[in-house]
Amino acid sequence: MAYHPDTQAFYVPLLVSCERTTFGPGPELVEGGGGVGISRRAHLMHPERPDGVGEFVAIDVDGNVLWRHRTRTAIDSAALTTGGGLVVVGDWDRNLYVHDARSGEILFRTRMPSSVSGFPITYAVEGRQYLAIPVGTDPSLWSGISGQLTPEKQRPAGGHGIFVFTVADEVE
Repeated sequence: MAYHPDTQAFYVPLLVSCERTTFGPGPELVEGGGGVGISRRAHLMHPERPDGVGEFVAIDVDGNVLWRHRTRTAIDSAALTTGGGLVVVGDWDRNLYVHDARSGEILFRTRMPSSVSGFPITYAVEGRQYLAIPVGTDPSLWSGISGQLTPEKQRPAGGHGIFVFTVADEVE
């Protein structure tokens, strides 16, 4: 989640789904052993979102939804706002999105070699602004929620990395 002071809005990446979990007896717990005893877990589509599980929502400080962007797969990265009025987020299906913070319009979208996850950052060098995006995900994630709810999507073959983009002075 990110906040932008100019729009007075929060930008929230969401995974919209339901889960049925059955707890059962497990091995005797030992100190420091961890575990919660889950014996079976099933992920289900949310009844109001049968077409996908990802949602990126802009919400003002009064709780009103300003705009939303829905995706087939989960929004997996943290959100980032910039002083120039941009909001950055990415999904499991390798899409990087740059939105206009006020309208939600997608100003830039590209496919990355792996899932967009982690925490994007922005920085400047000699007056030039850059956007760094980490990509890559744990393969086990694709056997859970993604494998059950979006089986047509394949786990990306790309590995982990960081991609850096320059940010234009003006958006055309």
